[in-house]
Amino acid sequence: MLVLYSLGSLPFIYAYSLIPMTESVGLILYVIVNILVCFLDMVLGFVVVFLQGQTISLATSMTNGAVIMTDIRLVMSILFPTVNLKHALFNIHLRSSDTCVSAVNSILGTNYSSQEPWMSMYEPGLGIQVVIFFSQMIGWWLIIMLIEQSNRICQRRSGCCHNSNLQTTADDWNDSV
Repeated sequence: MLVLYSLGSLPFIYAYSLIPMTESVGLILYVIVNILVCFLDMVLGFVVVFLQGQTISLATSMTNGAVIMTDIRLVMSILFPTVNLKHALFNIHLRSSDTCVSAVNSILGTNYSSQEPWMSMYEPGLGIQVVIFFSQMIGWWLIIMLIEQSNRICQRRSGCCHNSNLQTTADDWNDSV
């Protein structure tokens, strides 16, 4: 999972570094956005538990509000590799014992099974997280390729490639000057 997270988040970080004027500000922006999004995902998880706890009888399925919050969490998981990693680690921990699975089933009204295969597309399997990571890798790499290609096209149109003033000299790289 960590390798998939790395491959999914590296192009994401690179795309964030292109937003501001400097790469360091882009990295700081990336860290802040990911902290806020993971916090929002955690809050939405608590809202799901709260909405399910509001039902008087034992719930055998999720309420409409809980389904909406779960769908929002899925969209956040698709957009942000960090949230997807968080969900994958939750599913790995959930599979650690039958007690964890039965507790989640009783609270959320789900029908998770500890016997679900590891690569199952249904939770607590990790198949959906793997598919999302691969989709993020492909999506963010395509976005980066489009950004880089558009930069090259703009440089060719403005004639930057043939401008002799843009050639670097040895003094350009000398910090002592």
